[in-house]
Amino acid sequence: MKIAIVTEYYYPTLGGIQEHVHHFAMSARRLGHDVRILTPAVGDGLASVAKHPGLTEENNLRRDEQNGVIRIGRSLPFLSGGSLARASFGRGISGRLKEILRAERFDILHLHSPLMPTLPLAALRLSDTINVGTFHSDIGRSLLLSVFAPFLQRYVDRLDVAIGVSETALCALRRYFTADWRVVPNGVDVPSGAIGMIASENASKKGMRLGHRPCLIAHAIVAITNSNVVGSIGCHPRVSRMPFQVPGSKR
Repeated sequence: MKIAIVTEYYYPTLGGIQEHVHHFAMSARRLGHDVRILTPAVGDGLASVAKHPGLTEENNLRRDEQNGVIRIGRSLPFLSGGSLARASFGRGISGRLKEILRAERFDILHLHSPLMPTLPLAALRLSDTINVGTFHSDIGRSLLLSVFAPFLQRYVDRLDVAIGVSETALCALRRYFTADWRVVPNGVDVPSGAIGMIASENASKKGMRLGHRPCLIAHAIVAITNSNVVGSIGCHPRVSRMPFQVPGSKR
């Protein structure tokens, strides 16, 4: 499958989301999927990998191309909730994003913090494919969210799968939005790896049943095993309830 990961947070900046995105992409590629990372260019040095003096802009572009990274707009850092947040800015971001989505024809968009500006929210608005949203932060009580919740609910409704990396991350979201929330913790890269496949039997998307085209959610070691998600996790207690052989396990 062809997967687009849309995020405001990626290298050279450092953080949990960046690691999540990087290892998700590596895991999905090892499973044979074609992955692109849609993210803004970073011009500042805040919370970022130190720039190597020998690296030129041409080197950076070549490295992005090799890693399947597509830069859209520029990353603007700002303080939010006591930490450093980021949002994309620049002329023609929406048009550029629309062109890429039309040209690449992704099977899945995996959006990180999908209700935050600019790229994730814009991609969710423009998407005509399967949308997976992962929420990472506890936003607490927010007057702004309470005001805009009715407007943002229409975007939440566009998510075929709505994930929180913890119950804490979903606490405020459950207060403001309605969705079939599920928790998939951040994973750890281990040899046995993991596979999470969405095989929905009851959802329909743009005239195509999700059950006919299973969607990858390869978080490093955790997969949900409910009525419409199956997975394999070496040494996880839920493995015993799974009806298939887990790679690297003895049954």
